Amino acid sequence: MSEDFLFAWKERIADYQRQVREGKTAIEQPTLFDLPQTTWHTADEIDPFSLPRHPSDFYRRPDIEPPDDSNQGCLYFQIDHVSNIVLYVGETKLSTRRRWLGSHDCKDYVLSYIELHRRYDLDVAVNASFWYHRKFWV
Repeated sequence: MSEDFLFAWKERIADYQRQVREGKTAIEQPTLFDLPQTTWHTADEIDPFSLPRHPSDFYRRPDIEPPDDSNQGCLYFQIDHVSNIVLYVGETKLSTRRRWLGSHDCKDYVLSYIELHRRYDLDVAVNASFWYHRKFWV
């Protein structure tokens, strides 16, 4: 991938995601079935950019405690905070560290993304953020 192509791709993704966050693009997720609500939260309540940041290689670093090791499900986000792009969204039922220790396509994707930026000497800061499936009482 050329540097120009990478730059243009990131601009398109960042612009689209920014429009969605600002409510300028209507997003409709249809469903084929009338499903019961299975969570206490809606997708609009989750802001990946406001979640605590963790190094993208947190799973390899014993000095970094996993955000939560309770084995409850969580959504995880890989975000380039330089470009303000959500690169990857995933979900796990395992503890975050156990999920990431094994083979994982997202790890390869993030490493390739970072490597491409290093090749062209471009700034990049990929971090992991986690949102746990908890019910928060007010």
